[in-house]
Amino acid sequence: VFLSRNHLALLRDDIRNGWFPSSGNAPSCGGTLSAELQLVAVWAEYCIRTLDMERESVFLFAVW
Repeated sequence: VFLSRNHLALLRDDIRNGWFPSSGNAPSCGGTLSAELQLVAVWAEYCIRTLDMERESVFLFAVW
C-alpha cells in the first residue's frame, strides 16, 4: 500500500483514537496487535516529519 502524507496522518490518528481492535476483540493476540499498531503509528509520525512527500513515497506492507 502506498500512502500519502494525509493517509499516514489518518492512519496514525485512527490508531491513537482506538479505531482498531483491542485485546478485547482478539483475545489470543490482542496485546501483540496493539503493540504492533502503536509501532505503525510511530512509524507514520516519523515518515510525516522526515520525508519529502512531494518526491518520496511511503510503502506499507503488513501481514497480520
